[in-house]
Amino acid sequence: MSEVDAVANELDFKLVVTRKGKHRPRKRNKAHTFLHQLEDKERVDRTEFCQKTVLTQLQQAEADLLQSEFLRECLEKLEPVLVGVQDIICLGLGNFLDCTIARYQLAFIRCVRNKANLTAKGQFFDPVFTPSEVDTLQHALGETVLQENLEGKYSVERKTLFFLPHCPKQIVNNLLWKNWYPHRLPNVVLLCNSFSTVVNNAPDRLLRINAAFGTMATAIRAAAGSRSLKQLLSELKAIRSAEDSGAFALASKYITDQYRRFETTEQQHCRAKEELQFTAETYRCYLESLRKLKDLNESYRGKGERSIRDTADMVGFKLPHDPK
Repeated sequence: MSEVDAVANELDFKLVVTRKGKHRPRKRNKAHTFLHQLEDKERVDRTEFCQKTVLTQLQQAEADLLQSEFLRECLEKLEPVLVGVQDIICLGLGNFLDCTIARYQLAFIRCVRNKANLTAKGQFFDPVFTPSEVDTLQHALGETVLQENLEGKYSVERKTLFFLPHCPKQIVNNLLWKNWYPHRLPNVVLLCNSFSTVVNNAPDRLLRINAAFGTMATAIRAAAGSRSLKQLLSELKAIRSAEDSGAFALASKYITDQYRRFETTEQQHCRAKEELQFTAETYRCYLESLRKLKDLNESYRGKGERSIRDTADMVGFKLPHDPK
C-alpha cells in the first residue's frame, strides 16, 4: 500500500477516478486534426488567390511602365551601361504582395531586363519576404530567391546589375567595399538612390562610419565633372581672339557660375544638372571642331588641294589600313 493510500484510509477518503477522461484526448485529437485540415486548405486557397491577384496587378504595372515616358528615359541612360550584364541582383525590394510601390519596382526591373535583352534571371533577397512572396518569385515568376543574407557583401567576378530600391546606405557601402578593386569595380552596375543625396543629407561623422565608400564614389564623380569644366574652358580659351576677350570673359564666368550652381544644389536640380553637363560636353565638341577647322585653314591656306591623309593627320583621325 502506498503512502497516499494509507493517508486516504486514515481520513476515510475514497479516491475516485473518472472514466470520461479516457475518451477525451482522442475526441479532441480528431477535432484538432479536422480543424487543422480546414485551416491548411483555407491557407492554400488564400495563397493561390493572392498569387493570382498579385500576378494580375504585376502585369498591369508592367503594362503601365511600358507605355510611360519614365521608362523610356531610363532605358536611354541604362542601355549603354547594361551591355554585357550577366547577373541581376535585387536587394531590399520589400513586400510586393501588399505594397504598390514595391510591386511597381519589381515590374520596373523586369521591364528593364526585357527591354535591354538581358537573359539573366533575377536574384532577389529581402529578409521581410513572406513565404507567399518567395513562392510567387520562384514558381510563378521563375526568378531566384537567395537564401543567405550577406548584407550587401557580394564579390563580383562578372558584370552584374544591382537594383537596390529600398536599401540603406550601409548595404551600398558594403557592396562597394567588397569590390573596391580595379578588376572588380568595373563589373558593378548600381541602380540605387543617388550617392550625392546620401552625402548631402547625412553628417560627415555618420558618413565616415556607414558610407565611406559611397562618399569616395561621389568625390570621384565630382572630380570627373570638374575635368569636363576644365576641358570646356580650355577649348573656349583656345579659339578666342584679341578682339573677343570681353566675350570670352563673360562666357567663362557664365559657365563657371552654372557649374557651381548645380554642384551645390544637385538634390533639387538633378535632372537640370544632367542636361547642363550634356550641353557643356556638346558645346566643348563644337568648340574643338571650330579650333581644328581654324588650324586646318591656317596650315593649308594657299597650298591648293590637299590629300585625304594630310587632312586626317591634321585633324587627328586614323585612317584604316590600305592593303594595296
